[in-house]
Amino acid sequence: MPTLEEIEDYDEIDNMDMDIAEFDPDLVTPIAPAKPKVQVAKSYDDEIQLPISDSFKNMSLKPPQSEEDLRRKPGMKMYDSMTEDERREFKAMQVVYPCYFDKCRSVKQGRRVPISSAVRNPLAKSILDACKILRIPAVFEPEKTHPQDWGNPGRVRLGLRFEGESTHPVLKSKREALLAIAEYLKTHPTTLESVKDLPGPPELMNGTWQPSEIPKVKGFKMNTIVPLHSYFTMKHPETAGAYFKTKTNDKPIEPKKFKQKIQRIRG
Repeated sequence: MPTLEEIEDYDEIDNMDMDIAEFDPDLVTPIAPAKPKVQVAKSYDDEIQLPISDSFKNMSLKPPQSEEDLRRKPGMKMYDSMTEDERREFKAMQVVYPCYFDKCRSVKQGRRVPISSAVRNPLAKSILDACKILRIPAVFEPEKTHPQDWGNPGRVRLGLRFEGESTHPVLKSKREALLAIAEYLKTHPTTLESVKDLPGPPELMNGTWQPSEIPKVKGFKMNTIVPLHSYFTMKHPETAGAYFKTKTNDKPIEPKKFKQKIQRIRG
């Protein structure tokens, strides 16, 4: 007889504010500097940045115009530049992490959808793309990381309710939104090309380096395809130079002094 899974929301652990820079304070990449200011990207791109409250009201009526719009890099907004009202509304949004949709995880390990709806290698950027298609008000936090999935940075906040009212004509709860996002992810599987949907260091984006799958480590639940600013990618020998400073010797190297050798011959 099959075992029934009981899926609950564990808000305590899921709402922890962790960013990838906390795992290594020596990071120098512009994507994940030590203790960065929070950046958010909305699931819409207006010419004028509207307040979040106004955006909630109009979001569900404005789908992306084309596939190109969907793949376009999201515009970033610094958390420090938000008004107090925007910050309050931002914090009230519900958090969604990629591991919620990970087929390789159990419920205890972070999955929040049925195994039949889960996928391999879910990425936060793909969740944001799903929100664009589904017209769910959302913001993207590329540097935030789930404690159980620290090698796959990025999370999305959903604005399903505003001032006590639903913001979506169909999706009324987080559970319904997760299932709808899962359906999108199943029809848009993660590939190595997905990795370059987010900006990275110029050395990687403009160079000849190509993303490759990360070998799995025994005992860890982890993606084999991760964002460019993943801790796994940063430590890779081919990419570490783009993220870490090379230690240099400030002191000039003095030429080695040769000792004068004297050979004595005794008669």
